[in-house]
Amino acid sequence: WTALQGRLTGIRVEDLGFHELSLLLVVLKDNWASGLGINRARGVDFVKATLRDFLPCARRDVKAGLIRNEADVQRIVWSILRPSFPDLVDEDYLPKFGAKNYKPDFGIPSLRLLIEAKYVSASKSIGDIQDELQADIVGYRESTSEYEAILFFIYDTRGEVAAHTELHRVMKEQPNVEDVIVVVGPAASVPAQPKEKRL
Repeated sequence: WTALQGRLTGIRVEDLGFHELSLLLVVLKDNWASGLGINRARGVDFVKATLRDFLPCARRDVKAGLIRNEADVQRIVWSILRPSFPDLVDEDYLPKFGAKNYKPDFGIPSLRLLIEAKYVSASKSIGDIQDELQADIVGYRESTSEYEAILFFIYDTRGEVAAHTELHRVMKEQPNVEDVIVVVGPAASVPAQPKEKRL
């Protein structure tokens, strides 16, 4: 890295050809990722702080009632983490785990961290989510060595605040669980159905 910095002194981006610039970007990205790997704890803390700020980041989606399911939560989590973690990968590119095909939502290889996002709705309680999380933990623990911890992010529209503390306690007792972050948000408003015209 020091040698590279020395070579770059006085060089303007305009002086680089396409291939040289591409190679430079790859080196910078790899150096960035390895730096985060060395400072894994700081990187994981940054991820947790970012997810705790989910509501301010998703303010427009919340106001427009656009967070209606787990896919919407995943979309926003991807949007707020990807700029800071260029090695963030989603489930389509993560390995399939076991016969039941456990697939975490996201992985950050430089932090050796998996992230699973959940959505608590009128039809799904915190208790239901706890059962899902425990099943996920078993699948991830048995099936991967590339990642060493999993972080759960839960968007709760039911506001079962009393259950959050117990969920956090139970899940943190499980091996390989980095943390459980619960954010309480409003339920998506159901769009009004158009009135039928009377004949």
